[in-house]
Amino acid sequence: MNIKKYNFSDPEIEIIKLICNGYQNKEIAKEMGVSLSILEDMITTIYKKLGAKNRANAVYIVCKNEILKWLCEIDFSTD
Repeated sequence: MNIKKYNFSDPEIEIIKLICNGYQNKEIAKEMGVSLSILEDMITTIYKKLGAKNRANAVYIVCKNEILKWLCEIDFSTD
């Protein structure tokens, strides 16, 4: 599986990277120069594209499916 399947925009990829690195919404909004409400809409879109229920589930999906393989070093092979 790869990132192209999900048709993420460049800003969405950046948001995913920041979420996976532990940033909170306010920090991400500031880093990206967008309002908190716009960021929250973008995160909702990311969750829908991933089929994620919440932030933790999104990070799990990103790592398990090696969507950003270089970002996640977690071994899920025992699942």
